[in-house]
Amino acid sequence: MAKETIVAENVSLAELKNKSMELDRAEAWDLYGEKEGTDRYECKRHMLVVNIDRNVMACIARKSYTVIQHRHAVESVVDALTSLNIRCEATLKASKHAIQLDVDFPDKFVELTKVNEKFTCGMRLSNDYSQQFGLLIAPRIKRLACSNGMIVVDIVKPKHIKWNEQLTVELQGLIDELIKDLINSDQKLQDVVSVCMQDSVEWNTAKLLLQFMFKKKKHIKEIFTRLPSQKDISKVTRWEMYNAVTDYATHGKRLRPEVDAWLHNKANQIMKNDFNKLCEIEIPQKNEDD
Repeated sequence: MAKETIVAENVSLAELKNKSMELDRAEAWDLYGEKEGTDRYECKRHMLVVNIDRNVMACIARKSYTVIQHRHAVESVVDALTSLNIRCEATLKASKHAIQLDVDFPDKFVELTKVNEKFTCGMRLSNDYSQQFGLLIAPRIKRLACSNGMIVVDIVKPKHIKWNEQLTVELQGLIDELIKDLINSDQKLQDVVSVCMQDSVEWNTAKLLLQFMFKKKKHIKEIFTRLPSQKDISKVTRWEMYNAVTDYATHGKRLRPEVDAWLHNKANQIMKNDFNKLCEIEIPQKNEDD
């Protein structure tokens, strides 16, 4: 029987380390093939990655790929943060083959005076047995006005991490570097926010965009409820739409890690593309004969 989704919010580092012991484990198994009229043979280049707690296959990977256990990933982050002696707040989500660890650093912030916005710095660590890229650390900021968590991969580049014996030490250096990069990118962030606040579309166009970007009625409804009321405004700015999506990703009830990541990918499309380009990409153009 599949495990329930693990959700642990605002936990201490000690609690986080204890919670990591409940996470699924994975193993690499030999992969065999069969051809008609021949014996079974072992695949030389590929193997199975199996989630042994759920007793299901996670993916087929190259034999050069090394599985990083969820537990080891979380423990290494905890040890790295302890060594850095940084005050932090953590939220852990786990579902199916993936984990998602969000960490905020309340004492490390970016203040954008020109647009009157303030954000705390943070990071997201992802590990997925059904993927083959190893650990991923992405830059994350939290907008204090609404506590929205925002993954800002276009402001600071994410970091891919492969397995090695010094994982904790490597994570310590990467986390320290990521915080410094976020703090030093305040002007770039301010420019992006300013542009998003100035770019707007009519409500009907905004509705069409949401319809084609998010497909499911549930997602569209949740995002709509987070936008300013149509009675109060005649147009929707790109900053308002971006915030509505990230608010849903942050505060939506029991969203699986893969859905959360998908929502943030959509939000990043909104942040980096002006409305004209988004409409060209997302809204199908009708032919004159239609």
